[in-house]
Amino acid sequence: MIYGAYKSNRTQYFLNKLDQLLLPKLIVLPFDESAAREYGRLRATLEKAGTPIAEPDLRIASICLTRNLTLITGNLNHFSKMPGLRVENWMEEQ
Repeated sequence: MIYGAYKSNRTQYFLNKLDQLLLPKLIVLPFDESAAREYGRLRATLEKAGTPIAEPDLRIASICLTRNLTLITGNLNHFSKMPGLRVENWMEEQ
C-alpha cells in the first residue's frame, strides 16, 4: 500500500491516510528465526516437487505457518501449493 501511495499522483494524501487509519491498527509480524527455518524447509520441499514459488510469497507463508495463522489472500494460485498452509480468499463471492 505504501508502494501504491508513492506511485499515485496523491502520494502525501494516501500516506497520511495510511498513517491515520491503517498503520496504528496494524500488527507487523517479523520474519524471525523460526520463519527463516520454515522458509528453508518450505522452499526446498517446493523446489524438489517442481513447484518453486516467489521468495516474497514464501516469506509470507513461512510467517503464517510458524504462527499457525490462516493467510487471507486473493492469490490462491501460489499459496494453495504450500503444504500445511491454511488460506482463505475473502474476495470470492460466496
